[in-house]
Amino acid sequence: MASLQNFLPWCPDPDLSVLESSVSGQEGGSVSVQCLYSAGYQNEQKQWCRSKDQRCYTVGRTDTSPNSAKSDAGWYWCKTGDLQVPVHLSVSDAPPGTIANKTSVNCTHA
Repeated sequence: MASLQNFLPWCPDPDLSVLESSVSGQEGGSVSVQCLYSAGYQNEQKQWCRSKDQRCYTVGRTDTSPNSAKSDAGWYWCKTGDLQVPVHLSVSDAPPGTIANKTSVNCTHA
């Protein structure tokens, strides 16, 4: 009997991917995005870019974007070289009775 593996096409791992393409958090809280790069991009510059204004920020292995606010919700992407993967960020209101002045985005590159 043939195994299932004989019928599945072989697909290489992508050079750039994210664990979740849609993330959400509350204003005043934090959101983590993990961008995964293949070994071939280990020495390439890593960036976290915002679609709204086309701004990109160079990030290290783990990076926190301080002073983010609910208005920062929208489309972003992890980028290295000519590769990019979109991530949608949703930020909801903070629970009643809490003081909300920022949302942190932690971008971890594995």
